Amino acid sequence: MHSTSAPARRLSVAVAMVILAPIMPATPLLSALSMSDTAFAGAATDASATAEKQAFESAKELGTVDAWQAFLKTYATGFHADLARAYLQKLGASNATSPPAPSTAASSPAPAEELPCKLASTLKSQTSKTPAKVTFVNASGARRVIIWIDFNGKLKEYAELDDGKEYSQDTFLTHPWMVTNGPGDCVQIFMPVDGESVARLDVTNDQQYQRQSSPDSAIAPPKKIKKAKKSNDDEQDHGPTPEQLCRDIGEVYVDGVCMSKKKRKKAAKAAASSCIELGMAYRNGQCVAKTKKDIQQLKKQKKIGCPAGTYLNPLGKCQPNETGG
Repeated sequence: MHSTSAPARRLSVAVAMVILAPIMPATPLLSALSMSDTAFAGAATDASATAEKQAFESAKELGTVDAWQAFLKTYATGFHADLARAYLQKLGASNATSPPAPSTAASSPAPAEELPCKLASTLKSQTSKTPAKVTFVNASGARRVIIWIDFNGKLKEYAELDDGKEYSQDTFLTHPWMVTNGPGDCVQIFMPVDGESVARLDVTNDQQYQRQSSPDSAIAPPKKIKKAKKSNDDEQDHGPTPEQLCRDIGEVYVDGVCMSKKKRKKAAKAAASSCIELGMAYRNGQCVAKTKKDIQQLKKQKKIGCPAGTYLNPLGKCQPNETGG
């Protein structure tokens, strides 16, 4: 009888935890949550994050191509997934570092409908009859802010999205979503389509600047952005933001998970250690290029850009994203 190593058993157990753990969405709820419901949601997402970390550590301890591939089958996106692919590249398994592409066009989410920013001042949500879901994929090379335009045309911030990251939002048809840059200028606007759709954030800061500088530009000035209320006073509203739900239970919102300050500090320390081990630096919650060669490659590739369905990783390489959008 063949025996299984302890790290391999832990990897299998950690992956299995995701199947057995309660699945709770990281997006804002469509109706108000009581304090007890919020605490339960935080505990469930916390359990999922713990399982992912245990699976990552077990795969790292084994250090084999098979172990990393097993991890990526369950955790295809996120900070740990990026690190796992970097470890695979380090092992020379470049052909196995990307998540599997969709088998047919039918399995890929449709693109969300994009509207010009000049319409921003005229848009507002209409009804909440048909549910929809939008996944925002940031391929802009910069941080973006995801904002809902409510029933009165007011803006409510729901997420900040770093370059190369994704954010899924449950919403409704007729609900417009605006994407802004740091100063709050409109960069893109998306309308959900029936079912699931992908909103690709692919307008760079340079392109946005050129748009604003154009003589025939008619982009409306940014509106004042409101933080979503803690209590939901409209049954059609999207409810509190993820950050507010976490604050209600005395924690902070980190990559879709409510986390205590102590756990956040511990996770940041572990993440920094992993980045350093891969020859990168850790800044603002991300691995970034450290060596002169990687920095030059990153700058070079930024000018060239990446093909559709990929994003630029910290080592200056175009890496496929999960949606292929």
